[in-house]
Amino acid sequence: MTINIAITGASGFCGSAILEKCQNAQHNILSLQRRADQNPSVRSVHFDLAGAVELNSESLRNIDVVVHAAAVAHNKGKNKTEIFKLNEEATKILFDKCLEAGVKKFIFFSTVGVYGKNSFNRAISLSDSENPVSRYAHSKYNCEQYLLDHSKMGLIEVSILRLPLTYGRNAPGKFGLLSKLAKTSLPLPFSGAENTRSMIAVDTVANLVLQICEGKLPARGIELVADARPYSTRELIESIRIKEGAPRKLFYVTKPLMKFALTAVGHAAAYEQLYEDLEFESTIDVNATGCVDANTAPADYT
Repeated sequence: MTINIAITGASGFCGSAILEKCQNAQHNILSLQRRADQNPSVRSVHFDLAGAVELNSESLRNIDVVVHAAAVAHNKGKNKTEIFKLNEEATKILFDKCLEAGVKKFIFFSTVGVYGKNSFNRAISLSDSENPVSRYAHSKYNCEQYLLDHSKMGLIEVSILRLPLTYGRNAPGKFGLLSKLAKTSLPLPFSGAENTRSMIAVDTVANLVLQICEGKLPARGIELVADARPYSTRELIESIRIKEGAPRKLFYVTKPLMKFALTAVGHAAAYEQLYEDLEFESTIDVNATGCVDANTAPADYT
């Protein structure tokens, strides 16, 4: 059955992968986008996070599912007020317009940042308490509560995907930086970085969203999703360099020394992300549901 799907952020990292999967499945796509030249191959309507109130709800009248992937995540130049306006207020306005238009399902991209952890000594599950610290995570958490509260009226189904570090080609954020670092010829101090970090492939996210759109997976509120296995920093760097045909060039530095050095230069969080554990218990078995493409691993996207 053909579904009418509207996507925000369809030219972005996750949004473009979702757009491709939905197009391949022969669904009708409406791109809610800032510029007319973004995604020229699909029907579009102007939508800007800064001017979400200007979106006419009538443009969503025949839409079955709205996938809200647009957000401000990696722009440190934005102040607190701007972050909340572009992420939180825009999401609430868009959701309200979906209710007005009779949209049946709303899929929202959130973050594991709502737990406020850079590292933890056990796997975090959906039963753990949230404690958002960053402006981005706080705005996402507030959106979650708004969507859940309003979905209780039974007028619309809501699926909230809390995503960990998401990897893929041209990934923004931490994986993009780590991938670029791995592709250099520099010797790197990660031989002893045997930590475990949960991640998820962008194509897995896109397949997951497609299955929720099609009703193969239910929209049941908050989902915490991750690959079936975690990765270590050493493994990531080595696998990328092997894929590139480059020498591994990793050397050993003790964790206490790296912690001291990175903390001394104001990068204590970077130490945790590179050397400590942060795992999540996925609420969806992405392998069992067929969301994982064959041979998907971080090095496959370099």
